[in-house]
Amino acid sequence: MAYKVVETDSVRDELVRTLDYLEFVLFEPSFAKKLAGAYLEFLGNIKSFPAMYPEARDSRLQAAGYRNLLVQKDLNGIERVVGGQLPG
Repeated sequence: MAYKVVETDSVRDELVRTLDYLEFVLFEPSFAKKLAGAYLEFLGNIKSFPAMYPEARDSRLQAAGYRNLLVQKDLNGIERVVGGQLPG
């Protein structure tokens, strides 16, 4: 059974800003490409295999069926987490 994934505008905008920053400020286009690929893989996988990803830590989001993906931990230890909502 495939689940419905809701990709919000804010998540998409954050991803675009992050990719632009990596490519045009840090001059790391290969890292930006890797991040974009990981995100697209996440979107494809979570529809069929939501249990591959941990539930949100926040109990309110968890109750709504949110899952998280740690895309990459960079050298400074900053974690980027994106979420998709699964039907209840």
